[in-house]
Amino acid sequence: MSFEPETLTLEALRASEPPSFIERRPETLTAWYVAEFERLTGRTLYPAQTEMYSIEVMAYAKSVLGEAVQTAFLQNRAVWATGRHLEEIGANVSTFKLTAQPARVSIRASLTATRASATVVPDGAVLLAGGGDAFALDGGIVIPAGQLFADGQAKAIEAGSAGNGYQVGQVTAQLVVSGQAVSLVNTEVSVAGADQEDEEAYRARVCDAFERISKAGPRAGYIQMVKQVSPEIIDVDPKRTAPGYIEITPLTKTGVASDALDEAILAWLDPEIRVPMGDYVSIAKAVATVFNPTVTARVRDSQAPGLEGLIDAAIRKPFDAWSKMLAGQIAPEGVRSSVKAVPGVIDVDGDVGFVFTALASNAFAELGDVTITLIEVDDV
Repeated sequence: MSFEPETLTLEALRASEPPSFIERRPETLTAWYVAEFERLTGRTLYPAQTEMYSIEVMAYAKSVLGEAVQTAFLQNRAVWATGRHLEEIGANVSTFKLTAQPARVSIRASLTATRASATVVPDGAVLLAGGGDAFALDGGIVIPAGQLFADGQAKAIEAGSAGNGYQVGQVTAQLVVSGQAVSLVNTEVSVAGADQEDEEAYRARVCDAFERISKAGPRAGYIQMVKQVSPEIIDVDPKRTAPGYIEITPLTKTGVASDALDEAILAWLDPEIRVPMGDYVSIAKAVATVFNPTVTARVRDSQAPGLEGLIDAAIRKPFDAWSKMLAGQIAPEGVRSSVKAVPGVIDVDGDVGFVFTALASNAFAELGDVTITLIEVDDV
């Protein structure tokens, strides 16, 4: 047998009478002023008296001011706020109103004959739809040499749901690019356009914002919890290996975490107080991917002495950053540009001993052996 207590809902609160924060009824204010006048003066006021006229003016002014005060109070409460006031309340709980979204559609750019060079249809090229809506290419389209067509994306210039539902062939344009005729046409129905979020739907999200605060939270929640264990931890890879099973891979300033640090992390992630009781947390070791750079640098002969040490330091500089992150993208150009920035280095020949490598989410770069060859070039 389950039990669910009766509670007020947002809809019920909205349908109820708003709370009154200040007296605004002119007749009540008039009665209060009359009572105070009579108490302080010992005189009885009658409707035709001059003082009565003054009191009625005061009561009216206080009533108008009271309405402004009442409105101000209501606009500071999510249940009653409207417009910009509701949006600012939402910002306090990181809940922002969804703006109108443009419709999107797939576009095919076609040539009448192949070309020896690529044809670039520029970003922003305008297409017209049957209903009068306009679309613009998003990112342009490149038709490769020897090909008759290529595909891309376009989005409605005016955001909103009006751009949805255009059938295949209804969004078109005829352009001339580099002297060649290019036809553009949609190959799918336009979708994804949305009007701005209506106020009541947004209000519901603002009032439910705290539902997002949960120990069964997102990947970023685990990263922040693990980083609280030690300042040595500089990166974390939380991985959901199976429903209810979380594998944590920490990276420290010196690389792979020690067994003692792993134990501390597990102790910290206590299911009784810190992580969901349904999550089984385990620790994995970060994987070091070793790179052995080989650099051949052309240098000015007058500056060659002592240059090898500077080049060695330049090679280590990007690896110092790459060694402090998981899932790094290790680019040879990072080494080349660092070496070429050394005064006296003219150029870097060929490759640098490794190719572009996108590391796995649990891997980091480790610098191995560095080989440097200098080719001295006469000063001109």
